[in-house]
Amino acid sequence: MVSDGGLEVSRKAIRNARTDLDELLDLFVPGVTSYDDVNPVAFPDKGAVRALAADHGAMGGFWAASIGMRTSFTQAEAAVGGSYESISRTLAATVQLLSAALTNLDTGEQKSAEHAGTAKV
Repeated sequence: MVSDGGLEVSRKAIRNARTDLDELLDLFVPGVTSYDDVNPVAFPDKGAVRALAADHGAMGGFWAASIGMRTSFTQAEAAVGGSYESISRTLAATVQLLSAALTNLDTGEQKSAEHAGTAKV
């Protein structure tokens, strides 16, 4: 158990948070193996959004009002894709930070125990 400014956090709480966020990241980026190289894809190349974007007939053809609709669609696609990427990368970074916190906590306790064992009383 660690105390920081009156807040006590246990290893189990850190480990559970890391596990939960890791599972959430796997929903965003299935099969992620390295947190340093997260490449989220909100809209897969063969998915419905890409197919709709490529279908000029479905997107209104070439009449005047369709240009505005196509622009709005493209901007929405970029905004959602950017948010998806940002959330995925933030989740990956948070999982890494929680892993580092656990490692540092373990290392600190180990060094403390070694020091206590060699201290002259």
